Amino acid sequence: MKKKILVVFLIVMAGALLFAGGGQSRTNTITMWMQTYGEDLPRQTQMMRELTDKFESETGIRVEVEINSWTDASQRWILVATGGDHPDVGDMWWAWSNSQIGRGRHGPMALNQYIDRLNHHHFIEAALQDVIFEGNVYGIPWRIDVRPMIYRADLFQQAGIAAPPDTWDDLVNYGRRLTTRAADGRIDISGILFNYGVSSDAQDILHWIWQGGGEVTTPDGSTATLNTRDVIDSMQFVRDLLYVHEVVTMDVLDPSYHGANLFISGKGAIRPLGHSQTSDFPPEMLANVRATIPTMGKRRTAYSGAGYMGVLHGTRNMEASVQWLEFLSRDENMLHLAKMSQTFSPSRGASSDAYFANDEWSRQVIRCLEFAKTSQSPSAAWSQISARAPGSPLYDFWADTLLNREPISALAARYNNQTQQMIDRVSN
Repeated sequence: MKKKILVVFLIVMAGALLFAGGGQSRTNTITMWMQTYGEDLPRQTQMMRELTDKFESETGIRVEVEINSWTDASQRWILVATGGDHPDVGDMWWAWSNSQIGRGRHGPMALNQYIDRLNHHHFIEAALQDVIFEGNVYGIPWRIDVRPMIYRADLFQQAGIAAPPDTWDDLVNYGRRLTTRAADGRIDISGILFNYGVSSDAQDILHWIWQGGGEVTTPDGSTATLNTRDVIDSMQFVRDLLYVHEVVTMDVLDPSYHGANLFISGKGAIRPLGHSQTSDFPPEMLANVRATIPTMGKRRTAYSGAGYMGVLHGTRNMEASVQWLEFLSRDENMLHLAKMSQTFSPSRGASSDAYFANDEWSRQVIRCLEFAKTSQSPSAAWSQISARAPGSPLYDFWADTLLNREPISALAARYNNQTQQMIDRVSN
């Protein structure tokens, strides 16, 4: 995806010429921003054009689609939520926090009065949590990015293990059996791999906190809860995997560590927090990689980073924007979007299509939806709390859990206080 950033930039600079005809009247025209998907930008462009052309032939409404890189997307949507330049319709995420930032004036718009036209009954129920917040409906879910556990079947076979781990106790036991060492005693193959090391992504820490029964904040987002027993125990479990059970390589402390690369190279057996796509795997290893539901700590949860399409405050044409969402919510168009983006679909009709149903990997990923826990937060400070950079409480909490031996309870208190300060600042 990163290889395409320059190409994407040039396309964006070329304006909406990708989809809009020269001289087209703007009376019945709406704009839409979306991110890049897959590794073939021309394919995405063509498949979106097919949808917009079909929609225009049915309704007379033209949709100008602007494709932007993921590199700038997060900041750009935050600017939209604070009153910056915006399209009519957006391919977004984090409706919960961005709607809080916008305070009913900017960013995601509640579409409660149009709910009957958004075909929510077409969607898998768990996916709807990403578009409903405090009783308000913000659009339609359109892609699934739920995270299964993944493992190397070849390494399992070598260790004489027939089935994936089911609980955290299994994870420790399997990790020990799957970990091998070089002659000097250092780990050669890790039984367990974290996705990231000290240069972390919030997904890692959230995976363990949630499975351990913890939360970052209270349900209303007003109070930090990182200093609870469930969170402390969860992070102690993470540290023990490294220092007590010794099933995670010490390379995780190197800033260049990347668990996905070690997994691909055969240097790791289990990624408890995997990813939903197989496109990053070389074709020759696909026979040896498996997806399955996550393990059970105090609860079984699967991190879900799904996206949704919604309308922005300040749209020039509300009716046309809602018609576009209504059109996209059809099962056949949801399937088209899934093929375009190479992601899984929250549409019941699309996800039961042979395109998914005939593929074992797809079936397992969709099965994880039963345990999906959205990555959203009701706090308007969520983008700061979960940022992938020093100064973010979740980033620093994870790094300190791995790097130093300070009691987890002390770390939890420190980063709970920092999280609360961020929440309080945006609440005032």
